[in-house]
Parts: sequence; C-alpha cells; structure tokens
Amino acid sequence: MMIDRKKSRVVLLLGLILLMSSCTTESNILGDKEPASGKQGTVTLNLSSTAGFEAQTRAVNENDYRNLNNYTVQLLKSSGEKIDEFSYSAKDYKLPYTLDLGSYIMKAFYGQEKDASRDVFYSVGQTVFTVKADQTEAVSVVCEPTCGKISAVFDNAMATYFDEYKVTYSGTEALGAKTLDWLASDTAPWYVKLNATGETMHYAIYLRAKDDYLTNVDGNKLAEKTIEGNFVLKRNTAHKLTIAPTYTPTGTGGLGIQITIDESTNDQDITLDVPISWVSE
Repeated sequence: MMIDRKKSRVVLLLGLILLMSSCTTESNILGDKEPASGKQGTVTLNLSSTAGFEAQTRAVNENDYRNLNNYTVQLLKSSGEKIDEFSYSAKDYKLPYTLDLGSYIMKAFYGQEKDASRDVFYSVGQTVFTVKADQTEAVSVVCEPTCGKISAVFDNAMATYFDEYKVTYSGTEALGAKTLDWLASDTAPWYVKLNATGETMHYAIYLRAKDDYLTNVDGNKLAEKTIEGNFVLKRNTAHKLTIAPTYTPTGTGGLGIQITIDESTNDQDITLDVPISWVSE
C-alpha cells in the first residue's frame, strides 16, 4: 500500500500546532488559579483599617473609613507600575492571584487627601511582598489616616463675657502660611494632613471682652487679647480645646478663660486657668 507523503506532512504539522498551543496555555496569565510548578506563586490579601477617630460628625461619617468594602485595592509591580485595581468588596472574585516570582506592592486606600478639610480625609496603607515558587503569600495591609483631627468647644457662658472669640490653627508643612479658623458657631472638626512622624501645631485664641468686663491693666482698659500655644498632633489622633470663661469681680476686672486640652492618644485632660491680664500684649 502506498503512503501519501503530502497527507503525512499535513498530519505532522497539525500535531506540532496542537503541541505548541498546549504549551501556550501553561504561560502566566494574571488571575490563573493554578500556578505553573516552580515558576509562580499565589497571593491573598488581609485588609484592615485603624481609623481611630472616635466621634462621628455631621460633615464626615468616620465609620465609612472603617468599612473595608469602601477601599480600593491596587496590585503594583515593585517599580510602581499598576497591574490591577479593584474594590475590596470584589476580593472574592479577584483573589487569590497567580503571579510570576518577584517583588510586588499591595496598596489600599479610601477618601481624598487635602491639606485640611472638614468634608473628607485620606486613609491608605501598602505592603511590599515577594512571590515565591509554589507558595501562597498572605499579604496584610493596614490602612491609616494621613491626618490628625483638631476641634474646639466654646462654653455657652463665653457669650456672656465676650463679644467675639475664635481659635486660629497653623504651623503644619502642608498648610504653609495658611491658617484654619474655628469660630464660635463651628462644630465640624478639621482634618489636617500631617507628616508621617506628626507635626507641631500652633493655636491662637482671640478674645474681645464686653465693655462691662474689661480688664484694667496699668490703668488701661484691656478689651482684646490673644492667647497662644503649641501642641504635637500625630496621624490618626485627635486634639480638642475646650474653652470656658472664668470671672471673679475685682478692681482690675477678674476676667479670664479656662482651657481644657483633650488628647485622645493618652486620655489626659490638662486644665489651664488663664487670666487675661497675665498675657502680654
């Protein structure tokens, strides 16, 4: 029986094509569940948020920053090039990943970063990890606000003794020459962008006393005063000034203020009684 050599060549060629196609399916494809032995590894993600601000305000619902499903996750090469991005709520569809061996970055974030805002802040975290052959790497990413929270409370009795009063904050690198005012009617806190190690903030309490309560200093009636101070503010912590009047009728006026400093980092209250006449003009 004679063999058709042309048909044999066709059959052989088809066999080679099928073999090459089979090899191609074993190459790395982002999202494969089964890694090629000795050449790839898998990655899973554990995400958490340490947003520690305790109070919920009308402007910002801080619980939104504790809801992990609100966070966006990015998978990056070690060079910073983005491989993929998805909502953490879709993690069950996206993870685990199968990746080539090497170093990568897992990043997660929520919100928007501003120098100072009453409407929004930014929470972010990232972890550098290495994919090893035929191993599953459980990557943990902890997200934390890049800001601190400042606020002030004026006692209702301030309006009895003062025509005007406010606090002005300043001093951070992000703010530069800008200042933040806390007026008598304000209630929403400021979220202030900070360096990773925290920064020193400056506050100035401006007071203008009513005519009936002017302080007599060296025979002069003192109507306006500014009381200044500094405090260290760190990321993910809050600082609150509570300001109340003190008044004891005397020949020189007897009007002052009481400042209570509340730092949520250590739960210490420091109360300062400040007679206006003690502060130089």
